[in-house]
Amino acid sequence: MKIVALVVLAGLLLLSSVYTVQPEEVGVILRLGKYAGTTEPGLRFKIPLIDRLTKVPVRRQLKEEFGFRSGERCGAEFLRCQRGRGEDAHR
Repeated sequence: MKIVALVVLAGLLLLSSVYTVQPEEVGVILRLGKYAGTTEPGLRFKIPLIDRLTKVPVRRQLKEEFGFRSGERCGAEFLRCQRGRGEDAHR
């Protein structure tokens, strides 16, 4: 019984030591509350119960569009949609 508990505990510690940083993020590692380093994107490891990870989005691209909407439909469906709005407005 003790062996099973130790294996489960070791598995949980191993799983909590693995983390992933996405391409638009960097990971900031705090070891016992003090800055310990910055990690680049990818699969990384940390010391369980001692290191804390904070993911910071640093390469996010914010897009602002002027004069058009990228979410609208194109082509014949767009024209039907525009005609439908126009007809409703005249009624």
